[in-house]
Amino acid sequence: MNLVERCLNYLAVERGLTRNTIEAYRRDIGRFMAYLNSQGISKPDDVKAGDITRYLLELKDSGLKARSVARALACLRSFYRYLLEEGLIKKNPLVLIDSPKLPRSLPKVMIQEDVEKLLNAPDPSARKGMRDHAMLELLYATGLRVSELLNLRINDLNLNAGYIKT
Repeated sequence: MNLVERCLNYLAVERGLTRNTIEAYRRDIGRFMAYLNSQGISKPDDVKAGDITRYLLELKDSGLKARSVARALACLRSFYRYLLEEGLIKKNPLVLIDSPKLPRSLPKVMIQEDVEKLLNAPDPSARKGMRDHAMLELLYATGLRVSELLNLRINDLNLNAGYIKT
């Protein structure tokens, strides 16, 4: 089994990454190895920080978005961390490479009509429908995150004072 497959196996078994993530890592590492090969670099231990920087710039210049370049870099970090932990390289060439700044986007806002459809979707005559309707109303009225809603307990509610403790 080659280094890439050993690393991917480790990531799947030891770190529990999903099959889709493993496949994305396989593509990213494969693309990186092809780049190294085109540069005449055959061993991971021969890679320098400048080689990785040039590779990332090439990805950017090829039209990849910043988020995809950042994912490729995260993938390489995992790969080189594995190689270092296994004693297959002496030093990690990625330690001085910063992740690219990713643009932040505002969340999409639902229009009033869609909010009303969503709030009216549960069947209030069924117990689960009443529960779902109450949950949706609570999310809409308070701005809670779904994770916060799911972690609410009955003693987090103070109906007399009209507040929720999260």
